[in-house]
Amino acid sequence: MPERVHMTHEEYVQQVGGTALDIANKAMSGEMSLLLAVREINSALHGLPELEEKIREADFLFLTGVSSECDELPLGTERQYWAPDSLLEKDLLAQSYEQRIREDILSALARIADDLSK
Repeated sequence: MPERVHMTHEEYVQQVGGTALDIANKAMSGEMSLLLAVREINSALHGLPELEEKIREADFLFLTGVSSECDELPLGTERQYWAPDSLLEKDLLAQSYEQRIREDILSALARIADDLSK
């Protein structure tokens, strides 16, 4: 059995912040879907007020809204459980939504990456 690693809350916050920063950078470079990145970053920020406070409130609210709009979309590992025809339909919805707000997402991710880097 692997040895259990203990970390302080501050170390955990730093680790999650680093993960959120990595996700933002991957999304901005095209290595990751923008909508999946928004969902994952939003999830991380919601759990830790220390990280929520590091980013602009408008960006936090924007991520929350976009993430909410994507609740019905299979963006991550859940895709494996979807029927191909349903997945195709949802992918078209996701692509359309992402195209409409792409520049807003990229701008918010850039500001968030900057805020989390400080």
